[in-house]
Amino acid sequence: MRCLNILASMKDFLNNFFDLCREYQEEIPPQKMAEILRDYADRLHQMQDLYVCNLKEVL
Repeated sequence: MRCLNILASMKDFLNNFFDLCREYQEEIPPQKMAEILRDYADRLHQMQDLYVCNLKEVL
């Protein structure tokens, strides 16, 4: 059940995210959007690495 809730939340998030991208598509060039998304993905990856490192220290 929890997995279905997570999937539904992810689907809602992605739908809202892509609606936002479409809304700003005329104002922000696609290349700039891609650059922002890559930067965001890099930051998420760094946060994940920090989390895993801290988790290993705890265990």
